[in-house]
Amino acid sequence: MVLLRTLLCLGAVSSQADFEKALAVDAPISGYSVANLAWDIELPAGNDSVNFTGTIQQVQAQLKELNPGWAQDFMKKQSAAVGGHGDAHLLARDEPLKVYCSSLAEKWHYAETSHIKEGIEYLYGSSGKPKNGPGPGACARLSCSYRSAIWWCHDNNSEFELDGYKEVAYAASAIVEKCARGWQRAVVKGQAFMPGNWNVVVRHDMASC
Repeated sequence: MVLLRTLLCLGAVSSQADFEKALAVDAPISGYSVANLAWDIELPAGNDSVNFTGTIQQVQAQLKELNPGWAQDFMKKQSAAVGGHGDAHLLARDEPLKVYCSSLAEKWHYAETSHIKEGIEYLYGSSGKPKNGPGPGACARLSCSYRSAIWWCHDNNSEFELDGYKEVAYAASAIVEKCARGWQRAVVKGQAFMPGNWNVVVRHDMASC
């Protein structure tokens, strides 16, 4: 099982280099802050759990550095967990309040739709509950590959937690469904606002991605 929690102190960072890299990431929305998620990865039997920071793709890369077999085991668990998400349904209250393809998104560059879809699949397969510190304007980057990022933000005054990463994946899917454009090399950007005062941003991202 993969357990995820918000990085609240320097001691939770696997290395000083990881922390400096995390600080270099800019929030997807001007004036918002960035909280860096820490991932506790339970390794195969006989090994202690390991702590990493970053996106789900960065976790996979760090696992591969330590032991390629651990990385393969991690991704197999992710793939197995993805199965059946298409049949899952959310209550009407969980439908996006609004999906914007323009507005703030006009200032953003496009991400590649194929890589956003890969990130969505990873998030559908992730166990645990995303938790972020007090807002308003608190964001965390959950997925980023080939300069295509999925961000989760909230505007609540206290610490905020979702029921699961599938909620973020669902909101990102709504953005892709409404905002993707192009044909051979489809691109997408946008923002989905959800009940509970939180939102998801899909956009191009240069930093450590």
